[in-house]
Parts: sequence; C-alpha cells; structure tokens
Amino acid sequence: MTAAASFLLIILVSVVLAIALAVVSYRRSSTQVLPIWAGALVAHAVAYVLFSLRGQISDVWSIVLANALIALVFSLFSLGIVRFQQRRLHPAWLWGPVAVVLLLFPLLLPYGTARIVVGGAIFSVQSALAALLLWQWRQQTPGRGQYILITGFVLVVLVFILRCVTTLTGYVTMKSILDDNPVQYLSFLIIIVGLMLLSMGLVLMIYERLETALLDSQALLQQQNQALAQQAMELEQANQQLETLSITDGLTGLFNRRHFDHLLAQEWARASRQGAVFSVLMTDVDCFKTFNDHYGHPAGDACLVQVAQVLHALSRRAGDIAARYGGEEFVLLLASSAEPSAAAQMAEALRQGVQALHIPHTQSPWGCVTLSVGVASVVAGPEGSADAVLKLADDALYAAKAAGRNRFCSAAPQSLTANRPCPALAR
Repeated sequence: MTAAASFLLIILVSVVLAIALAVVSYRRSSTQVLPIWAGALVAHAVAYVLFSLRGQISDVWSIVLANALIALVFSLFSLGIVRFQQRRLHPAWLWGPVAVVLLLFPLLLPYGTARIVVGGAIFSVQSALAALLLWQWRQQTPGRGQYILITGFVLVVLVFILRCVTTLTGYVTMKSILDDNPVQYLSFLIIIVGLMLLSMGLVLMIYERLETALLDSQALLQQQNQALAQQAMELEQANQQLETLSITDGLTGLFNRRHFDHLLAQEWARASRQGAVFSVLMTDVDCFKTFNDHYGHPAGDACLVQVAQVLHALSRRAGDIAARYGGEEFVLLLASSAEPSAAAQMAEALRQGVQALHIPHTQSPWGCVTLSVGVASVVAGPEGSADAVLKLADDALYAAKAAGRNRFCSAAPQSLTANRPCPALAR
C-alpha cells in the first residue's frame, strides 16, 4: 500500500468516525464532548488531505497548516476530556502546542528530519497529556471506556516516539511524510487503529456515564419512593392517632360524649332492624363533688381514671361500648345480644368493682368511692328511639341515687312504642 492510499484510508476513517460522533451527538444533545471530538476528526481528515497534496500546493499549507491541524486535533481531544470531567485545563496546555507549531514549522521548512522530530515530540506530549487526564480521574469515571481511550492515546504516543527514534538513529530516512518505508506504513496502521479506539472508547465512556447516572437516578427515585412511603405510613399513623384523639376522652381513654352519641344512633338502627334487646347503663360516681372539694381536682381525676378502668375491664364483649358521658358520669351500651338480666348483672358488677377499689372518701357514708347505676333494657323497634332509652337509663340512675346511692335501679324491659316511663326498681 502506498502512502497516498494510506492517506486516503485515514481520511475516510476520520470522516466516517466524525459523522458517526456527530450523529450520536445530535441524538444526545446534552453531550458536549462528542461535537468537540467530531470537530477534531474533521480537522484530522483535512490535515491528511493537505499532507496528500504535498508538492501540489504551497508548503505553508501542506506542512505548516497541516501539522498545526494535527496539533489542534490533540488539543480538541484534551478539551473534550476536561469537558467530560467537568474541570478546567490551563489554556497554555490546550492551545500552546498549536501556537508552537505555527511559529516553529515555518522556520523548519527546509529541515525535514527536524520537522519529524519536533512534530513527533509535540504530538507525543499532547497525547500523553490526554492519557494523563484520563488516568488522573479514573476513579471518578465509571466503566471501561476510559481505558480504551488511554490505550488509544498510548498507541499514538508510541507511534510518534517510534518515528522520532527511527529518524534520529538513521534507521530510516524520512524527508517527507509521503516517503514509503515500513515505519510509515506501521505508523499509518496504528493511527487508523488509534482513531477507532479513541472514537469507540469515547462513545462507550459517555454511554457508561449515562447508564451510571440512570442507575443513580433510579436508586435515588427508589429512595425517594421509600421515603414517601414512610411519610405516608407516618401520616396514616398520625391520622389514626388524630382520629383516636377526636373520639377519645382525654382523661379516661374511653370514648367521648360526641362519639358515643354517634355510636348510639348506629347501634339503635342495627338493633331496630333485628328487633333485638337494647340495653344502656348510666353511671354516676357518688358524692363526687365533695370528693373533689376535699381531696382536690388531681385526686378527682385519678379517681375517674380508676372508675373508667373498671368500666373498660367489664365491657370486653364485642359490641359493648363504654364512654365518659360528662363530668363524673359514664355510660355503657351493651351488645344487642345481651339479655335484660345480663344488663342488671353488669350494673351490679360495675358497682362492686368500683367499691372494691377502696378509694378513700371520708365524706361518703361508705368511707370509699361508690357508684350508682341506672339500667334500661328495651326491645328496639322502628317507633322508638335511642334517646328515649337513654332517658329511661338516666331516670333509673336518678332513682338509684334517690334511693340512697351505691346501688343500681332498672327500668322494666319493654318496647318503646308507647314511650312510657319505666318504674325504677331498687337493687
């Protein structure tokens, strides 16, 4: 293969690779490196066009400008690398070699050997600089593409060192780049291989960075999704806590009056559809005002908490609803399956449970805190109402307190169709 044929092959390879990089750059507009390297390959092709026209055009064009373009190629390669690495390189390192070639080569026009040695030295330093830039940032650059690039630059360095050494030692005599000799052919072959390695390595390096960025983005997105899921769970827990607080009495932990009224209506509607027994127990702590006056409000609060614990402990069946009705009053709605006798038994158990606490109450006839209970059990029907049952239980409670406290009274089991008051029966 002649030098002219080698030039043609190098020109074609440079142009094809430049077009390929330009196309890839167009499809990935965010990549700034590819257009720079595409421009470098175009400059490389133009340089070899000028080399091939040696003797047909002025030496200023075919020697000085062509070698300046080769220096520009390596400067653009280095520029692309530092842009990829997102750092800066002193302009002297980038553009100094181009200026040196433009200044020296007009003086070296008569000296072919000197041009080969000086040009080889300059281009070797530029290639070594590009390889060094890649090597310094190898830890920050993911993937294998950078090592392909480094290999390509090392091959280029070796080519120019080979040309310099063989020229200085006289192994070959090269007066012009158009001379035909084994060193020239080997140089051209390595240049072609080097161009392919550089282009392939650059594209791979950019692809690997994009892939790594995508993986990082996916990992970040997963972390954010996990954080959002955690926040959603915490928000759900907070909402549940808020809902619990909105329906719970802050002192005793039982349902509050507002929520009890809501549940009372629901349970009445269910019992009405089934024609079931509907039982309500109204309770009141006996002589609680005198307890508060004598022992103080903190002791009164502690007393109510203990009474509520008894109420809660005894209302463990599914459907039983215990609530603080107001002040020292509590209310218990029994499940619709409970018989009237079960309501009376529950009332007595509540009374005994509170008395068994033995909370001191010197102002009470029994010397401890006691409980009065009113019980109302009815067969629910469409003509009655839950409020009427609640009124019956309250009347029964009043009767228990009027009868001497520390006891329960029951309204007789009946339907509420007539809404007649029930006679209170002492325990």
